[in-house]
Amino acid sequence: MAKTSKVRQRNNILNIIYFFLFNIALISALTYSTNLQISSIYKDVYRAEITGFLNVVKKQSTDIIQKEKLSKKEKQEELIRYLASISHKGFYFWANDNKGVAVYHIDPSKIGSFQSSYIRHISKSERGVIFEMTDNINPSTGQRQDKINGYFILKPWGWVIGHGRYIDSSGIELKAFLFAMKIGIPLILFQLIIIFFYRRRTY
Repeated sequence: MAKTSKVRQRNNILNIIYFFLFNIALISALTYSTNLQISSIYKDVYRAEITGFLNVVKKQSTDIIQKEKLSKKEKQEELIRYLASISHKGFYFWANDNKGVAVYHIDPSKIGSFQSSYIRHISKSERGVIFEMTDNINPSTGQRQDKINGYFILKPWGWVIGHGRYIDSSGIELKAFLFAMKIGIPLILFQLIIIFFYRRRTY
């Protein structure tokens, strides 16, 4: 009898361990899957937003280039002023000239310096807005974050003009975890209720 009791006690402990391991794995899987889905949604939304903003900037740039009364230098200066007028710390555009030198950026320390990304950008032959994922320091927070960059090549001058959105990975992970818990906790409670009634009928 004592031996049977010990076996039952050991089995109960193992069942509790298995129960918690299963549910931890379940919540982890839900969190991972939800994280991927939310990230994908954010990227799609950001791409659409960036495309819209850059199309407006491209049209304005073309209008400036077509001003016959201005010299090339004056046109470039006007375009830089335009980019500065629509940029702020949390929302900004950037531009590199045909030598890869930053002519406008929200971070003044970058202006006048060579941007190695220019070589990669100018090698693209696609028309319209081109996208890439990068890992940059966010000027707003000073922290390194994933960034979805969109840019276009201003053909007459060989300039690259871009705009990006930083992805709050920690925020997405928190949302994914909360969503997983919202589903996982009721499932765990449902399992506990089933186990409770099963044990009452069995013992």
